[in-house]
Amino acid sequence: MKKEMAYFVVILIQLVYTGMFLLSKAAFDVGMSTCIFVFYRQAAGALILVPFAYIMEGKDSPPLTFLTFCKIFGLSLLGYVS
Repeated sequence: MKKEMAYFVVILIQLVYTGMFLLSKAAFDVGMSTCIFVFYRQAAGALILVPFAYIMEGKDSPPLTFLTFCKIFGLSLLGYVS
């Protein structure tokens, strides 16, 4: 069963990548800015993933302290720079 699930996940990932490529090609052909497209893509991804994360991990996650928040902020700020 695990082997079939792995094949299914690989095919699903390829379908998502293909859909993303076609969507981005259509958006760029119309004249959409790349910065706006990236923002929409990240916003849509967050809106899709947040409910799953809340349902699956909401009760088990530790509280977000100020120090942890500062570490996440620093890593996200420097992640694309370094």
